[in-house]
Formats: sequence, structure tokens, C-alpha cells
Amino acid sequence: MRFTKFLAVAGAVSMLASAIPFAVSAADEEAAPETKIVVDANGIVTEVMTTEEEVTIPATATVGENEVAVVGVADYAFVLCDNLNVVNVPDSLTIEKTGNVAFLTSTDIVKYLDGELAASATIDDVIKYVAEKAKYKNGNYTDADLAELSVKLRKKVSAVDISAATTVEGKIALLMKNVNNMDISNTNKENFNLWISSVKYDDLTLKGTEEAPMKAYAEGKAILGMKYVAAAGFVLGDANGDGVFNIRDAAWIAIKRAQGDDLPIEKNPAADFNGDGIVNIRDAAAMAIYFAKR
Repeated sequence: MRFTKFLAVAGAVSMLASAIPFAVSAADEEAAPETKIVVDANGIVTEVMTTEEEVTIPATATVGENEVAVVGVADYAFVLCDNLNVVNVPDSLTIEKTGNVAFLTSTDIVKYLDGELAASATIDDVIKYVAEKAKYKNGNYTDADLAELSVKLRKKVSAVDISAATTVEGKIALLMKNVNNMDISNTNKENFNLWISSVKYDDLTLKGTEEAPMKAYAEGKAILGMKYVAAAGFVLGDANGDGVFNIRDAAWIAIKRAQGDDLPIEKNPAADFNGDGIVNIRDAAAMAIYFAKR
């Protein structure tokens, strides 16, 4: 896939970040945060942060004092994930409530950009790249024009707070996620959104039941590399594998953990009820709370 001429400054500013040095502390590099899934009051997953290769979206979530069904995923919700390969999806997710680039990760974006710019690219190289792709000054630009463009791009980049990300890849992802804050023209925003929706998935599989709406979602993006695996009998919460999700599943997890048994999510994704990427006593507690409120 090529970075076509319709990509104007709106999309290209994000590449400026790849040529700017960012200070990353050793503590940041070594930190291994737990999986975090943020769900809003409408049941939309707005942010996922994990270093795991597989994550499970819960069918329900506790938001404040309420238990809500998880019905969708916002655009860029997974954009700060860089090792993700598999997302287990519940039947409750709908296509209507799931964004066009909901599952795009920083790995997908960076791998694509790596095909366009050399790793040794300087800031000047990036500025020239932007000028060419945006048809700056209709191609009749001078060194002074490029210097002016550099100032404009730096201002647009600085309009977004990218301090939350500790890697260059994450900072690029945050720029893309917050492109609306960069004072970009509506035309260029549309061009950017068109481009970002055409970025290929590096290696991402959605996994769920044969009847899950996300199966059709993934099939619609198969041309971009997304895959779907139907796991027969996959019922979120059915930890003991009897085909039914009930309070006995919470008890089963509690007993297994009390006996010191490991419960790898790869073998039992249905048991990861709270969607944090691991199966432990917290899943049993979340199940108990869920049934207590029914």
C-alpha cells in the first residue's frame, strides 16, 4: 500500500514525531502495567492499555454503581497497544457501536510508516516528505518555504499532549488519535480519516462465537489483514466449560486458585471475565458482583 497523494498535512504531521527525539526513562521502559480496559456509561470501550498479546473484552462492566452491557468500541481504543495479536470479543458488541478504526494499534501504524521513511530519516527529511505528499506550493517550494512548513508542523504537533505515551510509537499514535485538536482544515481531516482507515493490520485476530456481530465486522476488514476465529461454545464467564455462565463458574475459579492451579487465558479465555488479560480471583469476584446485582 502506498501513501497516496490525497494524504495532506493532516496525516503527515504525525510522522514528524518519529524524527523528534523523546526522552524515555529506564523506569518507563521497564514498567509492565496490567491490562486496563476503560468502558464509559454507554457501554463503549474507550481505551485499552496492555502489553499482552491477547486481551478479552468483557460482556459487562461496572461503571460507577451501575453494571452496563459492553456494546461497542470507540475509534483508536486500541491504538496504544503494540504487542496485541488476539482480541476476544463478546456477543454483546455491535458493529453500529464500533468505530471504523477501533482495533488499529500503534504497531500497525508504525510498520506502515516504516515502509515510507527510513529509520535514519532526519527532521528535514520528514519535512520534505510532507511537502511532496501534500503537494506543498504545487511542488514549487524553496528552502525558505520548507522552513516555514517546519514551523507550522511543529505548532500542530505541540497542540496535542503526547506526554502520556512513553515511546515514540505511542506518541505517534496519540497524535493520530487527537488529530481533531491540531487545527486542521475539514478537508484535510477527511483526507486523514480516509488514509487511516486504509492502514493494514499487522497481525490481529478477533475471536468469538459464530453468531457474534464482530465476525461480520472482521470479515469486512479481511482485505486489510484482520482475521476472525470462531471459537465454538465460547461463552464469556463460562470458566468451568459447561456451556453456561453462572455463579458456579466463580466458585470454580476460586477453588482452582486456592489449589494453586494456574489458569492460562490461552486455554480458557472465557474465564477472563473482567478483561484484564489474566485469569485470577478478581475474575471470580467480578462474576459474584455481576450475579449479586441481577
